[in-house]
Amino acid sequence: MHEQLQKREEKLRKYGLTNQPKPVVVGPVESPTQYLIVLDNFHYEALSPLHAVDGAFKLYHALNAHCPPEAEHIWLFLQKAIFKISLGSTRAFGDVECLLNEFSQFQV
Repeated sequence: MHEQLQKREEKLRKYGLTNQPKPVVVGPVESPTQYLIVLDNFHYEALSPLHAVDGAFKLYHALNAHCPPEAEHIWLFLQKAIFKISLGSTRAFGDVECLLNEFSQFQV
């Protein structure tokens, strides 16, 4: 895990981006051993993958941090569909809007 996190940090540095909060699952996919929220050199243990994603999302907003460009559409979907947060300054993605429309059909 530490090697992967270090590679990620090097990649971000190469493109002039900063390290941001991230949910991390440790161990094999079929039987993970730990769930974490990683921010810089701090590792916060989470109870589940859902708690790790929730914690990372909340840290993004609490710290006014920018999510990684390659995952921006995923975090935007979570922001709008799950957390019901709509910010005027949020970048628009056509595929996210389509997915939100489909998602809204299944909500109770």
